[in-house]
Amino acid sequence: MNDKRVDLDVRYVRAEPGDGFTDAGNINGRAYCYKYIGGDDGAGKLIHVVNQGEARITVRLIADPRYRIDDIHFTDDHATEPQLSKRDRADRAHVFHNKNTQPINAQYKVTVIDTGNGNASIPCDPPIINK
Repeated sequence: MNDKRVDLDVRYVRAEPGDGFTDAGNINGRAYCYKYIGGDDGAGKLIHVVNQGEARITVRLIADPRYRIDDIHFTDDHATEPQLSKRDRADRAHVFHNKNTQPINAQYKVTVIDTGNGNASIPCDPPIINK
């Protein structure tokens, strides 16, 4: 199995030029940004070569303890047999699985909750590619 890990940092400020963070928007009256660390590009992007083995991906939250991972959703997984599926989940880490048997150009969208701001829901979404 081709295991990979991605860390996710979330902050309640706007991204600064050159800091590697991406603005997530103004949610519940507060600006948020996020940054992925790890993956194949160092910024959360995942690339797998089709038929080179299944992949187990762990997304770990490294932000302030007030944040929790709410869920992971997948978009654009248009293979005839869906490639991405959820596995284990906890407040600070979620695991998903990539069958890696067909090409895709999809995204995994992690939703983070800020328990210190009315459970504001913060979308964070990097790409995942099977080529």
